[in-house]
Amino acid sequence: MSREVVLKRKWDGLVYEHVVSGKNRGEVRIKLRGKTIKIPCFPHIRRIFVLEKGFKHFKEGRAWVEEKIDGYNVRVVFINGKIYGFTRGGHLCPFTTEKLRDNAALVELFENNPNIIVNGEMAGPHNPYITQYPPYVEEDVKFFIFDIMKDRGFLSVDERLELIKEYNLEGVRSFGFLDLEETRKVVKKHYREIEGIVLKSSDRKIALKYVFPDSDIDDVKVTARIFPEVNAGYFLQRIVRSAIFLNEQKVSKKRYYEMLGKAFLDSFLELVNSILDGEEVYEDFTIIVNNPKTAYDLVELLSGSKSVKIDVANIDMKNGKYWVTIRKIYPKATKFWRERLHGKAFID
Repeated sequence: MSREVVLKRKWDGLVYEHVVSGKNRGEVRIKLRGKTIKIPCFPHIRRIFVLEKGFKHFKEGRAWVEEKIDGYNVRVVFINGKIYGFTRGGHLCPFTTEKLRDNAALVELFENNPNIIVNGEMAGPHNPYITQYPPYVEEDVKFFIFDIMKDRGFLSVDERLELIKEYNLEGVRSFGFLDLEETRKVVKKHYREIEGIVLKSSDRKIALKYVFPDSDIDDVKVTARIFPEVNAGYFLQRIVRSAIFLNEQKVSKKRYYEMLGKAFLDSFLELVNSILDGEEVYEDFTIIVNNPKTAYDLVELLSGSKSVKIDVANIDMKNGKYWVTIRKIYPKATKFWRERLHGKAFID
């Protein structure tokens, strides 16, 4: 087991530590008035590869079936009268925090329930972490609640849904408390539209995720662009999952042959041409913020990685908001392609 490594940071007057490696990776520790507040790392939701076998974990033969939204995981807390948003890795994200503080219903929830931890997915266009998002989120990133923690345990599904309804908040889509056959119908109807589903017991002690191949292959397409930066197992896992899904669900495979081939080859061919034109391997993310300082604070936070160069590439003003383009440059991937395209000899 890796040794625990803790980093100390400060933002918006809040001094905190977050665990960057070890069994508690992602845990946040905040010292406040002589006490230490611990925000536990969000537990990894176990994955199932075969839906029918996964349902055997639910003794009732039924589970709450919810949409697994394509976004990034956030834990939200209320400290000294302010909302703060922490990523899965334990980073206090300035961009996410700004968006959450603009959510009046969420602020009201915390004012009346200050000791809870709200877990949700930030999803939509104009976010700095991923390019994929649900098609029904059109204008800007939104926050979707999927769990609420209190006293270091999860609220039941019913309790969470009641709070979401009471405060008129946005939760992940729930398809209901379903048996296996009903869940299969949900999968058949939505497998080409959404990332996947999460199955939960009523008391929230069991949670399992089941991801669909369209999403897996889309991950391959997006990440192939920077594949020397990513472990090959990332791609293999998604191909394996897709094969098992297609076998179980008995859907047409022809479409996925073409999708998977294009996911790799189109990305690689695009890179070959851009590298030959003298460009670097990069990704641009455009975010919408109230204050450009938020973007610069975010760049400072993300610049801790030695493998990626990050900077603000452009700022525009539209409708009273700042549209900031953040560019991430990948030196390792750039070197990989340049060496191969400019004649370096290799032993393989």
